Amino acid sequence: MLENVSYIGNNAASHFIAPGYKLSTGQDVVEVSNANRMNYARLDIELARALLSEAGYPNGEGLPTLRLLHSDYDYDVKFSKIVAEMWKENLNVNVELISTDWTSVYETCNEGAFEIATGGWFADYNDPLTFLERWSSSHEFNGAQWTNTDYDLFIKKNKKRLLV
Repeated sequence: MLENVSYIGNNAASHFIAPGYKLSTGQDVVEVSNANRMNYARLDIELARALLSEAGYPNGEGLPTLRLLHSDYDYDVKFSKIVAEMWKENLNVNVELISTDWTSVYETCNEGAFEIATGGWFADYNDPLTFLERWSSSHEFNGAQWTNTDYDLFIKKNKKRLLV
């Protein structure tokens, strides 16, 4: 998919944190996650179908149309169309694409007024924490509004250890 969408030389993500970020031990985060078999970026259509069925939507039947919010940047438009096509083809899931300017996407996500949205995050400092901390309950860029007390405690407890 990346070859059909990207025009700026992006690499496909294989992990939540990009290669090159080091733990305080000096180990590369990706190498550690690979050693612990934590590569989550894998395509497993059969698993997706099984989970959809387990949730009560065998072959996508009965699942309401999903709304995918994306910016009107060419890259996001192409990416969103491909995702919608892949979900329809492989999972029989219908997706309504909602294209708007980037500022509106950002504001809508921060308000939590979306089902699914495209997005991205660039590291603002060279540490895994730049990616991990944003999922803390109180982080200003936790647009998904995901909360988990154990995760928050983990980040707080390990913040000094995680910083290199």
